[in-house]
Amino acid sequence: MIDNNRRSFWVVLVLTIVLILSMACAVPSPEVTREAAGESADVTQEGEEVVSATPESQVAGGGTFVGGLFGTIVTIDPHTAIEFSDAIVNPLIWEGLVAMGADGEWKGKLAESWDVSDDGLTWTFHLREGVQFHNGREMTADDVIFSLDRILDENTGATMRAHFSKIESYEALGPYTVKLVLKNGAGTFLSQLGLGVRAAVIAKESVGPDGGITEPVGTGPFKFVEWKPGDEWRAKRFDDYWDEVAKLDEVVFKILGDDTVRLTALQTGEVDWISRIPYDQAVKLQENPSDDIVLELLYENRTLRLNFNHTRPPFDNLQVRKAVAYAVDKAEFNEAVWFGVGNPHNQPFAEGSFLHLGVDDPYRHRDIEQAKAMLAEAGYPDGFEFDVNGHPFYRDDWEILQAQLAQAGITANVEILDSAQWAKRGRELDWDLLVASQSGIYHWDRTFGYFEQASTASWLVGGYQNDTVSELLAEGRNQADLTKAKEAYGEILEILQGDVASLFIAGEPNVQAWRSWVKGYDPNPSNTSLVWPGGGLNYVTLEGK
Repeated sequence: MIDNNRRSFWVVLVLTIVLILSMACAVPSPEVTREAAGESADVTQEGEEVVSATPESQVAGGGTFVGGLFGTIVTIDPHTAIEFSDAIVNPLIWEGLVAMGADGEWKGKLAESWDVSDDGLTWTFHLREGVQFHNGREMTADDVIFSLDRILDENTGATMRAHFSKIESYEALGPYTVKLVLKNGAGTFLSQLGLGVRAAVIAKESVGPDGGITEPVGTGPFKFVEWKPGDEWRAKRFDDYWDEVAKLDEVVFKILGDDTVRLTALQTGEVDWISRIPYDQAVKLQENPSDDIVLELLYENRTLRLNFNHTRPPFDNLQVRKAVAYAVDKAEFNEAVWFGVGNPHNQPFAEGSFLHLGVDDPYRHRDIEQAKAMLAEAGYPDGFEFDVNGHPFYRDDWEILQAQLAQAGITANVEILDSAQWAKRGRELDWDLLVASQSGIYHWDRTFGYFEQASTASWLVGGYQNDTVSELLAEGRNQADLTKAKEAYGEILEILQGDVASLFIAGEPNVQAWRSWVKGYDPNPSNTSLVWPGGGLNYVTLEGK
């Protein structure tokens, strides 16, 4: 997320420039949108007891890796986890049938391979033989069935339950084979099955009488040791791991929510790795590189976008929406908000990934004269003003947007609401423009599905309606061949751009940094996890620490 302090200089600078340029009929700038990935708030966990696994002697090896997290770890239950820090630590101990590789393609994890019927509705997964849980028991098809039962049990509160309602039936065909039959949605199935470890295969021994996780027993490269909520999470190497056995003895994550504290801990060597560096500090590290610190900016599939309310004036008018699109300067916004490290774009799919659609961006560059021409055509030759219900998270974003839109004669009167009011009025479509962001995108439907008329999230895109888009969404979802599905989603993007349904502005990078003594760590641009097929912390050594 965006550090509030890092923007102040740029906000003042941009507003000053705008004031000067507007007197000389200057050029306009961009708008924004953020649908929070991990849409739940951190949970206060003070006073909770430490959760500990059964003690076990440690094998000598490659030392202890210490990471610094910006956010609280909320749960060790992979089926209910949603927060950013949960997504980092849980894949160390839990695994699913499939996972996203660093190349953006799906790889087998606990499933060695899978077959799909011609109609895309029957999926047969062939499990790896000899995979052991951390308690020494072999993982079999019965454990997959148990895990699916738990995810689909409404009492669990599993994150993927609604998505897995598309599963009509599932059964074990033997100790190492599982068959699932879908009602529909074959095209999105792998992306949902492999979203982090939200569909992890867990040992039934993990679950207590109340249905919650009491002692985490997974199959991952590290074995859970303890969790001190709000403070520290610890795991150790699992020596009987089915794949590359980790070289590290232990992995420890400390909760360091303050940006300065977290960065200082890295600079002093208190921690080996940190997540989320403020962008101004990332730029400073880029400009003044250190032999002691490695910095990576990872451009994942994520986006910040501006949504229009299509159900009422003035933004039910296509020419008005085009005026806004022409008035937005994506590059300037990137400089002001993200110190230039973001990636201005017209889609949330990172260049170089399989998901990226080869569709040109007609609003890549600002055109203030064209914006004014669109307003005149729409019947607003002198511009207009409107009210904004702003989320507190986007307060500074709206300052930039106000300044940019004003150059085209569009006045945004911003009222910052608390989160609850913002959500309530949002769902009632009582808004004109809405800023939102989105990440965790493993399939086109994660983003474009909001534009379907029947979607429960359609309020986030202003109740947009287009029958052709809905038909193409159904086609894409039900197409198990992703190459063919990509064609449908490419058509969708073309239509959305023609309608100016939303304005995709830019993608934020995932900024990570680590000490130079961390060897063999190659971050995965496809997701936040620190473990993935063929890479991650189980390949890391600490040399010269």
